[in-house]
Amino acid sequence: MGSVNITEANGQLGILANSADNVFGVVITGVVGDGYDLGSVLLVTSLPNAISQGVTEANSPFLYKFLKEFYDEAGKPTQLYVLPVANTMTYSLICDKDNAGGISKLINYAQGAIRVASVIVDDADVYSPVVITGGINADVLPAAALLQAAATYYANKEMPFRAIIAGSSFNGVAGDLINLNGYSYNRVGIMLGDVVSGGNCALGTLMGKLSTMRVVEKLSKVKTGALVTTSAFLNTSSMNDDSTAGVPDAIAAKGYITWFKYPLLSGIFFSGDPMACVSTDDYGMLCRGRIMDKVRLLAYGVMVNEVDADVATEEGGTIDEAFATWLEGQVDQKLSGMVSAGEIDNSSVSVDRAHVLSSDNKFYLAVKARPKGYLTDIEVTIGYSTV
Repeated sequence: MGSVNITEANGQLGILANSADNVFGVVITGVVGDGYDLGSVLLVTSLPNAISQGVTEANSPFLYKFLKEFYDEAGKPTQLYVLPVANTMTYSLICDKDNAGGISKLINYAQGAIRVASVIVDDADVYSPVVITGGINADVLPAAALLQAAATYYANKEMPFRAIIAGSSFNGVAGDLINLNGYSYNRVGIMLGDVVSGGNCALGTLMGKLSTMRVVEKLSKVKTGALVTTSAFLNTSSMNDDSTAGVPDAIAAKGYITWFKYPLLSGIFFSGDPMACVSTDDYGMLCRGRIMDKVRLLAYGVMVNEVDADVATEEGGTIDEAFATWLEGQVDQKLSGMVSAGEIDNSSVSVDRAHVLSSDNKFYLAVKARPKGYLTDIEVTIGYSTV
């Protein structure tokens, strides 16, 4: 049986409204007895649509809160796959790809259409008691490892997605947090902070904001505007007073996604979009991962049509030059759309013409994309001049 296998190269950069790119999903704890079925995926397009499918604020306040946050930020009808699960489902159970009722069910139901998935549970409802390790729910980091494994598994099935997991029950002490730069979960990010004092995590706000952005844009891009919410907390400390001074910087330095405010600029923003991995990883930012997932799927869309095709060869058994050139052009044409859209700066496609195709029927194609740079750390020198 033929196949197309795509491997993402890493370490190449030397780093010191609803489109197919913005199809999102969430696995979240729900409530027995409301108008929906636990363990069944809902395809939601708006908050009123969710209500019409049985989600009520009175009976499902946790799920309702997520959806309200999401659609407040999205600002318009937006497709969202929602998998409400029972309160027996912990983070680790949800994120284990071998558990048929968790993240795997969400991704399989959407047939690989989901580009960014999210996971959040009501800690007080699921854990008794909630154990805090490294400043957050002790189950979050083990679950992040499982979620990374699940995302890698589905990427190898050409159903790639990136994921954000709630860093729930954050105790507000940045010094307690485990530094994520020591991990290698480049498909998973962790968010801290809520829109209510002492709350769990406002993951719906993050996902809603993300739904308004292109794959190339960082979650923290100031030019996209402040968040719709004007309320943001780190545990019980509000971002709107001095009680959180310096805390977001300390949290962000450890690789988490959280709130941020700028002097002289009104509104609340996100601190960045890091994944739970070393900062030098080529896919250490959510935007860089989303871009590569798009490149991957475009290349796959061309190559899958060539599986087991018979092709001419040159003397010696190497691939026919005319066919190699044509195929490079087919892939490059797809990627040119990303260049035109400003999602990447350039691309190159190269067939291995030296490999003897007739000896083993293996074909090698290299696809490379030159990414945008980001003005993340801006250094400005000012002073007087006699000129």
